[in-house]
Amino acid sequence: MKQLIVLLLSGAMVLSLAACGGNSGANDTASASSTAVASVEEAAVADDAALPSAQANLSGETGSWEAPADRKIIKTMSITLETQTFDETLEEIRGLIDQAGGYVESSYQSNGSWNGNHSRYVSITARIPAQALDSTAQGLEALAHVTDRSEEAQDITDQYYDADAHLAALEAQEQRLLELIAQAETLEDLITLENALTEVRYQIESLTALLRRYDSQVAYSTLNLELHEVSDLTVVRDTPTSFGEKVAAAGEESIRLLVTVGQSLILGIVTLAPLAIVGLVIAVIVVLLVKRLRRRKAPPAPWTPPTDQPEDHTDPPSPEA
Repeated sequence: MKQLIVLLLSGAMVLSLAACGGNSGANDTASASSTAVASVEEAAVADDAALPSAQANLSGETGSWEAPADRKIIKTMSITLETQTFDETLEEIRGLIDQAGGYVESSYQSNGSWNGNHSRYVSITARIPAQALDSTAQGLEALAHVTDRSEEAQDITDQYYDADAHLAALEAQEQRLLELIAQAETLEDLITLENALTEVRYQIESLTALLRRYDSQVAYSTLNLELHEVSDLTVVRDTPTSFGEKVAAAGEESIRLLVTVGQSLILGIVTLAPLAIVGLVIAVIVVLLVKRLRRRKAPPAPWTPPTDQPEDHTDPPSPEA
């Protein structure tokens, strides 16, 4: 009985380590896990109780691995949109998400205080059923002007079924521990088995939560949206090939740049004009105050005492006399 308990505890401990590091694919951990599971199965057979085997996709005598037919793919799509009718487009986007059976996970909207042109902007992270992701993207392209689009697919099939196999082995271990607890003869054996059962159940809960998270990510793809309000939509032109087309494209770009600079200059002047007027008035007031203070602080003219001699108003004698 004690020998069987030791073997079961060793197998439970190795299975726990394998469950935590299953995604790393280390050979040493996989080898130790296989040896421990084999030891537990032999002990269970000796005690007339077979250990249920973990789920596996093995076929043939050589034990070759078959890729599961149900692939586990996590899809993520990012789309950047432009619109001239911000409120209407945003409302249609939310309706399109609801129509696809998805939901908005998070969103952020700015009313233009963060940029210089005061255009509005919204960022949305939505979860869309995987089978409706492409149709939702096509609907978005019909609602607004698409400037950027990217897609990413992550295949987690191996990680998923590896975790599922570990979960099945741990559940079998749990059932075996429950049987041994019922047959425990001493208090020491009972405490040891209950501690092992607690650890196994903790691993079972962790793997169950991981598989649920995988299922959610596979069933509902992530859609990242950015909607920008613009006055003019970005024009998509074909790449010029001939020299004449390149010259024409350069001329159009120069005119567009000149118009943009001119508009920015006019807007800057209009924006700064009130500030310039206020600054000029303040400067005039300061100059007047400074002049007034200087006049008050100016020293008086030097005093000259009066003379006692009467003034002689007679003309001096001419030299001829």
